[in-house]
Amino acid sequence: MNTQRFVLGLGLGLALTLVLLGAVNTLTGPVYAQTGGSDTPKEKVAIDGSHPPLPSPGVRAANAANGDFENGPDGSWVEYSAQGWPLVVSSTTLSAIGVTPHSGNWAVWLGGGDNEVAYISQTLTVPAGQSMLSFWKWISSGDLCGYDFGSVRINNTTVANLDLCDSANTSGWEKSTINLSAYAGQSVQLQIRAETDGSLNSNLFIDDVTFESASYTYLPLINKNFCSEFPGYFDDFSDPDSGWYTGDDVDHTWGYVVENEEYQILLKNLDTRLLVTPDLVLPANYRVEVDTRQATSNPGDNGLVFGIRWGTDTYEGYTLLVNPDDQTYWLNKRWMDGSDTVLRNWLYSPTIQRGSNINHLRVDRVGSTIRLYINGTLVTTVTDGSFTGGGRDAGVVAYTYQVAPIDMRFDNFQASCTP
Repeated sequence: MNTQRFVLGLGLGLALTLVLLGAVNTLTGPVYAQTGGSDTPKEKVAIDGSHPPLPSPGVRAANAANGDFENGPDGSWVEYSAQGWPLVVSSTTLSAIGVTPHSGNWAVWLGGGDNEVAYISQTLTVPAGQSMLSFWKWISSGDLCGYDFGSVRINNTTVANLDLCDSANTSGWEKSTINLSAYAGQSVQLQIRAETDGSLNSNLFIDDVTFESASYTYLPLINKNFCSEFPGYFDDFSDPDSGWYTGDDVDHTWGYVVENEEYQILLKNLDTRLLVTPDLVLPANYRVEVDTRQATSNPGDNGLVFGIRWGTDTYEGYTLLVNPDDQTYWLNKRWMDGSDTVLRNWLYSPTIQRGSNINHLRVDRVGSTIRLYINGTLVTTVTDGSFTGGGRDAGVVAYTYQVAPIDMRFDNFQASCTP
């Protein structure tokens, strides 16, 4: 009979998670609107904006059967252990090694021995509009990094990796979230897995697997490998419940155009702008890209925002704008106090497609270097050390400045990790 071994990771691997709830009185959300005054992107910007209310946070959808494991090993989860060990275990078993479930009396124990491959899996439907996979994990390992691993897989494709090693020890329960909006509404096989080698012990405990709305943002602060925990984000806007915010007011309309499978920002008045983000938590080095087009003959500006951090009724970050009418682009840096620094002031590029043609915009942020690509061509490189580090957001933006209304469309929005 095999016996699992356990190494309790003490405070050396402490990891912190900051939870920012998307409530109006605590955090400006992923939509920022501005109207009026002489604020155009051709000038220094003076901010006097407002934002629409945000959805209520924390609405859960219990789409994982026995996701809290409180029914014990009832067959809802397929359990596999190369060593033949039970994986859904009781608090009695866990208390013997100094672990208590995150909630209730049951949790999952993966790893715990040499040359182990263990996983739990379940076929479920990723709920549209609540496609953030959430679970609580406890990592305890005596190994060096790079030998033992945990992972989350969808249909045998890895969407998140976890290092099981001493420096990644959580010293208790820690929440993880994974954006599965690319699978929203689909029936998928979810697998949570651990693999160990022939020496030094690693353990991965799992509890409370569920789905949440994207109004929660979790910002890992230390001991995080963002590239391993950010599998990438893609939205072609074919699903109107994929998680982007929608709304309408006297100056703006923003949301999905179902018949065209696009995302729309419609600006109804002059000197108006709107930026929208899907609540991303980007790694330190990242790539953001999108297809944009001008759906009306009235010229305006559209583009990307990136390096975004939200404050109360304000934000900081970068804005890349393209004007399809005169084939120019503009890069700006906005500070949290509302002041701006223009990094590239309306430069002509023949690579920009005019009129209603599609322009593919791409930003690569690596360290303090920002590279801007338009339709596959590198148009400029900027060195700027502001707004670095992981945990920032990105999205799309539109401006009016001479005529209104303007109708800007966005498609194939993608964010990925750039080592």
